Amino acid sequence: MIRLILKNAGSMVEQGRLRPLREWLESLPGELAESDPWLLYWKGTCQLPFTPAVARPHLEKAFHRFRAGKMYPEFS
Repeated sequence: MIRLILKNAGSMVEQGRLRPLREWLESLPGELAESDPWLLYWKGTCQLPFTPAVARPHLEKAFHRFRAGKMYPEFS
């Protein structure tokens, strides 16, 4: 599921398909979704237009994880 999300997230956002992407992300176990900065980034991106206050913590965590180099290039 993670590979599917990471492969399609950018195009889904471009197409305005934020709700299905958010549902996919929410279907992942919490600890799994929190461990990958890309998943956090997309989770925040899905929330940003509707609830910026909810999006912010996800985007901040993603930023700090990217900055620390905690990425998973095998899913890129």
